[in-house]
Amino acid sequence: LKPFWLKHQNSTACHRLLPRRGVATMLSADEFDRQLQQLAIMANGGTSLEPFLRGFQESSFQAEWQAFVAGHAGHFTATNADGSHKLEWTPLHKEYQNMFDRQMDAVLASLNMPKETFMEFCGWLEECQENLEDDYVLPGSGGLRAGDFQGFISALTASHSYDNFLRVMCEEVARQQQNQISPPQPAAAAQLQEIEVTVPAGIEAGQAMNVEYNGTTYAIAVPDGCGPGTSFRVQIPA
Repeated sequence: LKPFWLKHQNSTACHRLLPRRGVATMLSADEFDRQLQQLAIMANGGTSLEPFLRGFQESSFQAEWQAFVAGHAGHFTATNADGSHKLEWTPLHKEYQNMFDRQMDAVLASLNMPKETFMEFCGWLEECQENLEDDYVLPGSGGLRAGDFQGFISALTASHSYDNFLRVMCEEVARQQQNQISPPQPAAAAQLQEIEVTVPAGIEAGQAMNVEYNGTTYAIAVPDGCGPGTSFRVQIPA
């Protein structure tokens, strides 16, 4: 049942390369090989994963994404007084996820690939990553390496991470506040002030904290590696 290019691999870990989904796969090894080759052709010089990722770079989706982020940024200007997140942030994150999920459905439809087939296709890729060397190039894939799967799936599922969503919204809040204080000038760049802030108790990396500067309150996402009592530097409008 292995793809033809895996039959000569020496690793004993490759003795049963099948997607582990709890049910029998409907996508055979030969069909997996054909999917890799067809997607590589569609990629026009890229790897077999490019057609999926390019769907999220379409101008119509980028415009929808930008409109959502800009339109809802007002809900993220500050946390609650006790530092907790506002209740409306959770349903807004769900809307954000749904927007990406709808686009994924549209991408699969454009590729004539049912969602079930895509899941099984990913199952094969996951097994390749776990059982082959990261730098091993899958034949007929346009240069796709076995180790590329993790980055691919992380990119596709990034919208489901609440911390990633919060970081996107906080960055948009900072951008809008900067434009309100100092509108972009064609002859000069907007001025930013770098300050040092300390993470208050109860706030962890990825969460938002309130920072007051010159009478304005900013919601700032705490970077990775920082926790209560630690300090980091952040740029805000001067």
